[in-house]
Amino acid sequence: MWNSLVSGSELTFCILTFDKTPWLEKTLKSIHNFCDTEYTVKILSQGTPDPELTQVLKKLDDERIELLISKVNLGCAGGRKFLVKGIETPFTMMLDDDMYLTRGSIRAALDVLRKDPTVGAVSMPQYDPQGQLISPGGSRLSIRNGVINMSRPILDYALSWIEIQHISGGAMLFRTEMKDYFTWDSAGLEDLDKSLQIWRTGKWKQAIATGGRLIHDRSWVGKRPKYEQARFNGLTLHRNYEYFRKKWGYRLTMRTHLLYEVVYPAVTIAHFPITPSQMDSVTRKGSILKRTHQGLTNDKSVRA
Repeated sequence: MWNSLVSGSELTFCILTFDKTPWLEKTLKSIHNFCDTEYTVKILSQGTPDPELTQVLKKLDDERIELLISKVNLGCAGGRKFLVKGIETPFTMMLDDDMYLTRGSIRAALDVLRKDPTVGAVSMPQYDPQGQLISPGGSRLSIRNGVINMSRPILDYALSWIEIQHISGGAMLFRTEMKDYFTWDSAGLEDLDKSLQIWRTGKWKQAIATGGRLIHDRSWVGKRPKYEQARFNGLTLHRNYEYFRKKWGYRLTMRTHLLYEVVYPAVTIAHFPITPSQMDSVTRKGSILKRTHQGLTNDKSVRA
């Protein structure tokens, strides 16, 4: 049955999940409600699925959803590489388990890919559940004097798409044939590394589909300590950054560079009781460690 479903599908969603089943359920419901093309879903559980996940999938009773289980923790990069193996649908979408589709979002993203064969991957603007724009969906990259600069594009809704060079792997819709041109390198900063690989080939453009909207629901913050602690190890982050620097010969801008070189490892060594989300709140908009976001507008009309 699964093979026949795949053969008739245009899009495969790939979702990693760990200890966020209530949010994953909303993600799956949003796909069911708002994906207006034939699709299948692959979910990877790293380790034995908890009873909550098993019950949710049983309740949804959707034969288009396939649950895969890895006995070992493959990590984010390893999990994504595992999920894309063997995909035969023309399009693939990596989607985090706290990211929700909205009406018309997939149609807008696929329209960009269908109309321009030079565009290989698209993202969409991301909003919180209250309708506040929190991310344009990607970044422009420039490299000067060995430093990677990431800037936020200004969203021009008069355009159907805006070219960028970096898309987060947690909300990336791409031509499946692109998987032969990049991979997720689990040894260092896999998202940025992936974008640099695509950029370096010169074959594919990456874009923001301005007509699409995603909801990024971080209401799990403070409610899933097991998940948050599993995400953060400052020494590992430091090693990954050092690997990335050796691989590419670049460093990040000074604020981010200091986070990876000094702050993250110090937090882990000192056993400082802080979660990644708390650390993220320090480095976000308006903090002393990160510049104020540019080019963002509010749109209160979007709801999950």
